[in-house]
Amino acid sequence: METTSTILGLQYISFTASAIMALLLAFARIHTQRLSRSYESSRWLLFIALSLYVLHYQLQISCGLRAKGDDVGALINIIFYSPAVYIISYVTLRMAGITHKNKLYIILSSLSFLAILSSFIIGWFYYHSLHMPYALYTMGALFLATVLFFIVYPAREIRKRRRQIEDETASDISNYNIYMNTGTFLLFTVAFLLPAIIFSSELLIIIGPVFLIALLFYIFSFIALGFNLNNVTDIIDEETQDSKRYMTEKEEAMAPTVLQKKLSQNDIQSIEAAIETFIHDHGYNDQNLTASVVARRIGISKNCFTQYLTECKGETFRVWLSNIRINEAKKMLLNTNYSNETIAIECGFSSRSWMQQKFKATTGMTPSEWKESQQM
Repeated sequence: METTSTILGLQYISFTASAIMALLLAFARIHTQRLSRSYESSRWLLFIALSLYVLHYQLQISCGLRAKGDDVGALINIIFYSPAVYIISYVTLRMAGITHKNKLYIILSSLSFLAILSSFIIGWFYYHSLHMPYALYTMGALFLATVLFFIVYPAREIRKRRRQIEDETASDISNYNIYMNTGTFLLFTVAFLLPAIIFSSELLIIIGPVFLIALLFYIFSFIALGFNLNNVTDIIDEETQDSKRYMTEKEEAMAPTVLQKKLSQNDIQSIEAAIETFIHDHGYNDQNLTASVVARRIGISKNCFTQYLTECKGETFRVWLSNIRINEAKKMLLNTNYSNETIAIECGFSSRSWMQQKFKATTGMTPSEWKESQQM
C-alpha cells in the first residue's frame, strides 16, 4: 500500500512537471531572438512529446493502471513512451543539423510504433484484458530494440556533426555545446533508465525522479538555446533550405571546380580577391558569421570556400576567421585608444571575454599584455 501511494505521488509530480515543461515550450517563442526553422519545428515536436507524457500520467492516475499490476503499467508506458522517445531523439538530430536521413528516420520510427501498437491490438483481441503477457513481451522487445537504435545512431551522428559545426563558425558556441551535451546525456539516460522504469514499480520509485530531472534539464537547456541561437542558426538550418536560393552567377560558374582534385590558379586568385574585398569592407565584424555566410558574401559555394581554406591556408574556417579578427584587433590596440569592449565589437567577437580567450589562445597573452609588450 505504501509503494502504491508513493508511485501515485510520483505520478502527480511527473504530471505537473510535464505540463509545466509543455507550457514553457509553447511560450518560448516569445523570447526567441532569431527565428530558426529547425528550432521552431523542434520546439513544437518537443511540445507534442511532453503532451504525450502529460496524457500518459493522467491515464495512469485517473485509471490506476500501475495499481492493476506492473504488467499493465508497463503496457501503457510502452505505448506512450515509444513515440515520445522517438520524437526527442529526432529533435536532437534536427538541432545538430543532421537532416540527410530525415525521411528514413521518420519511416523507421513510424513502423516501429505501428508494430508496437499492432502487438497491443492483437493482444487485446486475444486476451480481452490488459493482462497480455506474450503481447507485452513482444512490445517490450520491440521497444527496447528500437530505443537502442534511436539512442546509438543519434549519439554517433551528433559527435561527427559537432566537429563540423565547430569548424564552420568562429563564434562562441558554448551554449549550443551545452545543449548537445545535455541531449546526448539524456539519450543515454533514457537507454539505461527506461527499462527499469517501465517494468518495475520498485525501481520506478528510485529511478523515476532521476529520469524526470534529466528531462527537465534537457527542456531547460533547449529553451536556453533559443536565447543564444544566432551563432548556429544558419548551420543547423542549412540543409533544410533550398541552396539554389543563394547561388549567384559567379558561384554557379565556379561550382564545377569543386569536383576537381585541386582548385585552379584562376580560382584561387578569384577567391583571394573576393576575400580581400570582404576584409576591406570589414565583413569580419559580423558576430554571426559561418562558413556558409562568408561563402555567399564572397560569391562562391561553401564547398569551394572550405576547399580553398584547406588547400591554400591549411586552416579550418574557425581558425581562419579568428586569425583575421585577432590581426584586426592588434591593429586597433596599437593605433587607437578604444576599450577592449569596443575593439571586440568592431572585430566581430561576441564579447570582450571571448576576444580575450581567443587572443590568449593565439598569442599566449591577453590583449592588454600584448599591447604592453609591443610598447616596450
